[in-house]
Amino acid sequence: MLDHFLQTIVAHMKSLKENSLFLRVISLCGVFVFAFICAEGQGCDCPKINTCGACNGGLISLTLKFNGSAASSVTASDQMGNVFSAIVNPGASFTFTGSLANQKFVGPNIEVRIGITLNATISSVCGTPVYIGDVFGSFTIVAGQSKNGGSLCCATVSMDNVKPVISNCPTNIIANLPSAACSTSVTWAVPTASDNCSVESFTSDHASGEIFPLGSTPVVYTAVDAYGNTSLCSFSVTVKDITKPVITGCPNNFTVSANSNCNSIATWTAPTATDNCTVSLTSTHNSGETFALGSTAVTYTATDGTGNVSTCIFNVIVVDNSSPIIEGCPSDIEATVDISSCNAVVSWTSPTASDNCSITFSSNHNPGEAFPIGTTEIKYTATDLKGNVTICTFNVIVSNPNEIVLTGCPDEITINANQNGEATVTWGEPEASQQCGTLTTKKSHEPGTVFSIGTTSVIYEFTDDTGSSATCMLKVNVLEPEALFAISKVVTPDGDGINDKWVLTNIENFVNNTVLVVDRWGNKIYAATQYDNENIVWNGTNKNGTKVPTGTYFYSIEIRLQDSVVRKNGYLEVIQ
Repeated sequence: MLDHFLQTIVAHMKSLKENSLFLRVISLCGVFVFAFICAEGQGCDCPKINTCGACNGGLISLTLKFNGSAASSVTASDQMGNVFSAIVNPGASFTFTGSLANQKFVGPNIEVRIGITLNATISSVCGTPVYIGDVFGSFTIVAGQSKNGGSLCCATVSMDNVKPVISNCPTNIIANLPSAACSTSVTWAVPTASDNCSVESFTSDHASGEIFPLGSTPVVYTAVDAYGNTSLCSFSVTVKDITKPVITGCPNNFTVSANSNCNSIATWTAPTATDNCTVSLTSTHNSGETFALGSTAVTYTATDGTGNVSTCIFNVIVVDNSSPIIEGCPSDIEATVDISSCNAVVSWTSPTASDNCSITFSSNHNPGEAFPIGTTEIKYTATDLKGNVTICTFNVIVSNPNEIVLTGCPDEITINANQNGEATVTWGEPEASQQCGTLTTKKSHEPGTVFSIGTTSVIYEFTDDTGSSATCMLKVNVLEPEALFAISKVVTPDGDGINDKWVLTNIENFVNNTVLVVDRWGNKIYAATQYDNENIVWNGTNKNGTKVPTGTYFYSIEIRLQDSVVRKNGYLEVIQ
């Protein structure tokens, strides 16, 4: 019924140009819809576009498919007569050529009849395009040849226009160069291509695993189906260089001495630079240049093609090791004080200074100044930019011929010590004077000083600005205390209260004492310290407490007074 419906539609469209695009679309789709063009047809059955062409020079053969619903008698003819006649089943195809072998059909049209009824008229002269898939009456052209065009193609709207589908197209790839190469192998998962008909070719301008150079390289996969529909998968492979250049032989900081122009030529072995790709090496200074005094940084910069940078930095230090030179440094100058002003005006020829660099030259005094009595150091100082210093020194010596006059120098002093062996001594101090200058006084003791037993010199020394001096000296003689203690010469320990004990009168006033009694043979009879006539006293007995025999005994007594010792030796009689 569908075929009959189509035949009816075609019969009613005779007013339109036969074989027009509109009729072909409607016939191919099998649905008469003016607003849409069919998206599906015989596209996948069409010949490949590189194996067919448009009708040209007239048709020489056709293959038709019978779209009827029942087997029918089909006859095809050109103007010379029948070229095909047979019973054709529904859906069957049949091929026929023109009346003349290997020539185009005779006449402008081919007529196809079912039974005796004309069913379709097909133009054979290619004035109207003829395509595979065109429907004429109950027949569809499924193949054909034109004399000059070869195999017929499908109409453009009938051919497959669906592009192939490329799946898993990679995204842009970034790869880093190895440190020792300027290219690298890059791999990726290869995409796949599919098509609603068939994929004729699937190619790429680069393959996974290929070696890629530095920079960005586009990679394009192209899928083409049998009808020339093309799809692209494109991404980029970007190879980056992250390796910095390597600088070898970078010099260390070094020092050179300034020449007479206060600069220096510095030389060194230049470093070298290498990189996995290309590299350029530049420098702020070159070996053999002249450098100013001080420290100058020298920078070598290695830059590769992608801007990776390495630097080598060292310092050229120009030092001034030469000290300034001072010429004409004066010798010491002697002058005599002017009594009217108590100083002396002194002049000299100033020295001069020079240096390989610039210097400052200064002095603490200038010629023509007035100088006081004594020695004044004159210092000239030359200092260069590096801080090297040279000094010229000499003395201006102003003498004072006036003598120092002494008055009131005390006489020698003699005095007895107290019971502690000391004496406090006072005296009137001497005085000194001199025209001009200042006197300084140095004395060994002050009046009121405590002196020990013995003789002590008290010295006053007066010194002027030139170092001249005058001395006043007095002697202080400290004698032992008068009547230190009295020694009894007899001991009669008979208990009558008279001379029962050996009494050393006043010895208790001298605590630091030692008493020793021996017999005539030197045997120790009695010994004691801090003898005081009361608690510590000898009563004529020996160390065992036995009375000693009547006789003569010998004693030795010592008393310590500060730094001196008083000794008394003698004998006594013991009468029992």
